[in-house]
Amino acid sequence: MKRFIHVLLLFVATELFAATNTGRVWIMSYNTFGISRHLGFVLTPEVRYEFAREYSAPKGFYMLGLFAGPEYLTRIGKTMLRVPFLYYYMRFPVKTNSSYYTSHSFDIRPEITLKGKKWIWKNKFLFHNTFYSTMYNADSLRRGYSLMFRYYLIFYYRIKRNLYAGITEYPIFGIIADNEAEAKTGPGFTEKGFNANRFFIGFMYAVSPHLQIIPRYCLELKYGSVPSSGRTVLEKNHYITLLINYKWGRK
Repeated sequence: MKRFIHVLLLFVATELFAATNTGRVWIMSYNTFGISRHLGFVLTPEVRYEFAREYSAPKGFYMLGLFAGPEYLTRIGKTMLRVPFLYYYMRFPVKTNSSYYTSHSFDIRPEITLKGKKWIWKNKFLFHNTFYSTMYNADSLRRGYSLMFRYYLIFYYRIKRNLYAGITEYPIFGIIADNEAEAKTGPGFTEKGFNANRFFIGFMYAVSPHLQIIPRYCLELKYGSVPSSGRTVLEKNHYITLLINYKWGRK
């Protein structure tokens, strides 16, 4: 058994060592506007910046995003069910010619939240449906379809009155690839298979019942296909992330 564990650790270390390391910042503001007891509207801008990269120059600002749409919310005791239906716009600058690619998607994001006296446990199931991307030259390739599935497992534990420590596990899978366009997860259509895994660790501070500030560190292992070895880790991305949650007109 010990020998098996040693071999496994050696394999993981080899995988990570071969990957390109980056340093990044990711800032997002999740705003929820209450319309009624069960209905709301979500508006969330985000920005991602790369300040360090092994072997080459960092990308700088490499992604701007905005998602918006209605959500349904209901509570059963201390359990909450939230289902946002969101249009997701992503913009990826292209350094070589000062232009940019855009990606357009529709997301369905069911979320179940359980609360105890000192803990919060969240399960999110994200279905990311991409239907248009400008990274392809031919108009016929720009319109297509791919499906990505993401699962969030989030756990917070209260260490002071308004301060929580938390971890998040976040695997990402490509379920359906487009039939014609070349797969390019992010600016293009999703590549089929295991795309990435993100692990977050950090804190959540509840400034008020309406405002939460969540600083975290994220390690993202990004996978891709290599002819000689199949799916393997291509990038090891280190993020400093800041998430700001604000609820307007809802307790």
